[in-house]
Amino acid sequence: MAIRVIAATAAALLAAPAPLGAAGAETAPAKEFAYNPVGKPDPFKPFIEAEIAARKRAEELRIKNLPLSPLQRSEVETFRLEGIAGSEKKRTALLKDPVSGKYFIVEAGTPIGTRKGRVATILPDRVIVAEPAAGKGARARKIEMKLRRGEGEKP
Repeated sequence: MAIRVIAATAAALLAAPAPLGAAGAETAPAKEFAYNPVGKPDPFKPFIEAEIAARKRAEELRIKNLPLSPLQRSEVETFRLEGIAGSEKKRTALLKDPVSGKYFIVEAGTPIGTRKGRVATILPDRVIVAEPAAGKGARARKIEMKLRRGEGEKP
């Protein structure tokens, strides 16, 4: 008997619910829900993305404010090429700052000059420095520093 009561109760629960109110009266249609995202944060946007962007901006500012090397504090033309050493695969050059009297060893890729120049190539008798274009329509500069053979020889 207990099994029949439980089965009857389950059948009654699964049956369609009877409308409220008088018999034959229609019920009001259910209101549809509409989500308006204006002024609300996107719930699917990752929080880490903004944090990574902030770290990247901070790193760029830190790099911009790095102290310049002594080679980057003077114009390229002020340095004097004193010597070149090495093989065809890898050469290094010795530059002298006439103002301070200090010597600097450079290789290809070393930043030099106040206009963001870099040592492009080191040849057996000269060093070529490439400076990027300063603005729109400007051309990149290539500066050659020739090795002086004797003391009395002019550049």
